[in-house]
Parts: sequence; C-alpha cells; structure tokens
Amino acid sequence: MAIDEVLIKFEEEINRLLEIGDDLEASEAFDQIERNLYSVKSVILINNRELEKAEELLLEGIEKYGLDFDLNYNLAYLYRLTGRFDEAIKSYAKVKTLTADFDVITGIDEQIVDIEKEHTNEPLVSVCMPVYNDEKHILKAIDSVLKQTYQNFEIIVCDNHSVDKTYEIVEKIIDSRIRLYKNEENIGLLLNSNRAWQKARGKYIVTLHGDDVYHDSYIENVVKIFNSNRKVGIIHFMQEELKKNFFDGLSYYKSDKYYSKIFGCSITPPPTQTAFTKESLLKTNYYEMDYWTAEVRLMMKIASEGYDAYIEGQYLFDRYNGSEKDSSQIDKFVLRFEHLYRLYDDCKKDRKIKHGDFELFKKKLIDSFLLLFQNKDKHKDIDRTFKRNKAQIISNQELSRIIIEYVFR
Repeated sequence: MAIDEVLIKFEEEINRLLEIGDDLEASEAFDQIERNLYSVKSVILINNRELEKAEELLLEGIEKYGLDFDLNYNLAYLYRLTGRFDEAIKSYAKVKTLTADFDVITGIDEQIVDIEKEHTNEPLVSVCMPVYNDEKHILKAIDSVLKQTYQNFEIIVCDNHSVDKTYEIVEKIIDSRIRLYKNEENIGLLLNSNRAWQKARGKYIVTLHGDDVYHDSYIENVVKIFNSNRKVGIIHFMQEELKKNFFDGLSYYKSDKYYSKIFGCSITPPPTQTAFTKESLLKTNYYEMDYWTAEVRLMMKIASEGYDAYIEGQYLFDRYNGSEKDSSQIDKFVLRFEHLYRLYDDCKKDRKIKHGDFELFKKKLIDSFLLLFQNKDKHKDIDRTFKRNKAQIISNQELSRIIIEYVFR
C-alpha cells in the first residue's frame, strides 16, 4: 500500500472517531501512529548509516512516549551497533520489562549474553580531533586511529573553519565510525576542543590533533589502564625520564596529591598524551579560556571531584608539527605570564596545595615575569604588559621578596 493511501485511511479513521465523539480514542490512535512513525523513521536512518540523527530521533520519541517497546528496542540496537555495549545491555534489560512475550524476552536475553561474551571490557573510546588547516597530515592522523589494535572507537572530527582542504579530505573517507563537523567560524582551539568532547559518546575520551599520529597500541593501553583502575579519571602518557622529573617516577596519584602536584608543575602533557573518562569530564566545564593554564585548571577540577590520575611511562605518539598555528612568540610571553598570574591569584589561599608545590609554581611564575622583563625593551607589547602587571607583583610583598632573592641568588 502506498504511503498516501495509508495516510488517507489514517485521516479517515481519526475523522470517524471525532464524528462519533470519541475524542479519547482518536487521541490514542494519533499517539500510536506517531510512535510508529518515530520507530520506522529511526530504522530508515539506521539503515542509511545516519546514526547520530537516528539516536536523536529515538531519544526524542522516548522522552515523549517513555515506555514504548519499539523505540527502546531500536535504541538498544543502536547502542550495540555503535559499540556502546554497556549502554546496550542496560537498554535491552529495560526493553525486557516492556513485554510479556516469553519468546521476545528469551531473544533479548540471548542478545545480552552475546554482548557479554564478545565484548566484555570493550568500552567505546571517543577519539576527538579538533583540527584546523591540517590538510598535509590529516590522513596520516586518521589512519593511525584506523590501524589501532583496539577497534571499538569513534572518531569525532571538528574542523575549526579551515581555509584549506582539511574538511573535504575527511569527508571523502568512507567509515561509519567517523563523525565530521565544521564550525561556521573559527572559535579557537580551546572551544573547538570542548565542542569535540561534548559530542563524545564513548566511555573513555582521547584527543588527537591533525598533525599528530598514535602508535598502534595507544587506545589499547588507554582501555587497559582505565579498566584496571576504576577510580582513575585521567591518564598521562610521557617518557620515563619526564615521569621521573615531573611526577617523582610514580604511576598512581591519589586525587588530593595529584591536585597539588599538577598545580606545582603548572604544565601538563599535551592533549594527545592525556586520556579521560567521560564521567570525569562531565564533572567540569571543559577547558576554560586562559590558554596557558586551561589544561592545569581542567586537571585540578577533575582531581577536586575525587578522580585519581595514572602516569604511564610510555610515549605512544609522533608529531609532525605544532597545533598552535596562530600565536607569535610575543603573544606567548605575554599570555603565559598573565594566565599564570591569574591562576596564582585564584589558588594562593588554597590549603589543598602543598607548600613545596606552591613554591615550585611561584618559581615558574617569576621565571615568566623575568622573561617579560628581559624582553621589555625589545617589544612594545611586552613593555606595556610588563608595566601593567609590575604594580600588581610589587604590591605583593611575598612575590616581591621572591623576585629579589631570585635576581640576586
């Protein structure tokens, strides 16, 4: 029967019910056809591999109609199809409560058993790629993900309004695990990173810039560490020597100790060398807008929520270039000091930070200040910034003392 004929018959039935004054039954009939339309359209979208649209539609239908068997069943199937096996099992368990049909319940139980047998400890990992003008290396970056020894992942590419062919290159890659977006305007690296994270559906989240590549076992290592350390919300990967220098050679940091340590370091490994659980990221507002301290602030926020950190002494990446394509050396001098000073000002009364870590941070702040001082006669922008912030530091007796001791040491 053609769709037009179905709609005509439906309209005739609704009109008949209204004519005999059965408004309630007419309303129920309308709701039923709308539920069916949600379900049928979601199946069409899934078959066309428009999985994100299908999920949005199903969630909208479930929010409206709640305990509808078909909508919830389709959502469970979609979760399984996209590798979110924990969510699939939970959804199938919910679907079982929506039917009394023994054969249907048995079939759902079999699907749950299959998932548990085949995909135990195989959570979905979201590879978030905030990219900008990366046409030279983007294929190598994505290829390094596709070649991973661990294959249950999705790739989220957020193009920050590139003016080269980055978007078009990714668009030609045929792989349903890749989700591609393009910003209408350049929103900066931090906001673009936030946007990619917000779209992540995986249990674990990693970042890859368009000029970086993963070693083949990177995601496998991330999953193993998180699966074995349930209280960990952050993993840093770095060379063993750096691990000794920055983290005393320790692998496991309880949240309170990590909170203080990461402040003292005042820097963190680059985003490509850091992995998160989605749960820990959701407890934050993602990156804040002070570029030079955004990562430190993010890690401190996650630690303040009680998540521990794991430091892995392996370097599982290669980099072709840097991801800072729009920042001059002068800007870096200026911004780094201003952002470090704001972080100092925000945390100077924080009793969770140990004395030694606070002293280490202050040394880095003074180093940044003196770098401005040494270059103030060379660049007008630096000279203005130095003069603007000099009064703030001089008025702080403790920092003034540290500067004097540092200069005449």
